[in-house]
Amino acid sequence: MSEFFSVQWGVMASKKRAKKKPARSKAVEWMVFWIVTFLATLVAALFASPLTNLTTVRVSGAAAHDQSRIRAVMEGVRQTPALAIDVGDIESRLLSPEVRSASVRTNVFGRARLKLEYRKPVALVAEGVAVDEIGTTFPIGARFPPNLHISRKVEDSNTILTISDPSPIRRLARLAKKLQVFMPKLTGTLEIDDKEGLFLSTDGLVVEFGDTSRLDRKVQVLADLFREDPQRAAKGGRIILVDPDNAVHSR
Repeated sequence: MSEFFSVQWGVMASKKRAKKKPARSKAVEWMVFWIVTFLATLVAALFASPLTNLTTVRVSGAAAHDQSRIRAVMEGVRQTPALAIDVGDIESRLLSPEVRSASVRTNVFGRARLKLEYRKPVALVAEGVAVDEIGTTFPIGARFPPNLHISRKVEDSNTILTISDPSPIRRLARLAKKLQVFMPKLTGTLEIDDKEGLFLSTDGLVVEFGDTSRLDRKVQVLADLFREDPQRAAKGGRIILVDPDNAVHSR
């Protein structure tokens, strides 16, 4: 009986010994532990180390009149460890009515890269106030004003906007952008009537575009007409481009 039990216990003991992890597995676990610990310590050191303090900022896209404001924002994080800088906060502080987007990237070598994108004015809506191609108004600052104006009679709608039914000023801004592309030297005033038709008045000429459908084609036809006769605006009259395939010029 004792032999039977000794054999059974011997088998169970041998099975228990078989479950033990080899020394090599434990060595790997310790190696992973020390690597993780080292990396965590390294990151913590870089986060607070003065060796990574921000010392150089490379800026692209900044307007000359906006440089002092940008410098003041970045001066607030000078000599701050790169990994400790709140990039999102800096980007939000760099935004302004005329700055559409700001992007900041830092590295552990104490350098940062800043990129700004400004709104591009397509027409003036008031003295010193412009509108971009999506209908956002902003102070134009010291930049050269665009050639086109939006009539002061046009007021932005307070209704809910949709892509298919944008506000009047947005429709005119869209037209202004296309005119700026196809006819960059064109001057004039843009208006919209009660029936939501778009108009351009330039010198003694009035151009009727109708709605915003086929707007590229309408502006292209107008550009072709001006190319054929550069004095067309001075001759006055009315160009109807409601159907761009059947343009009508009446005097």
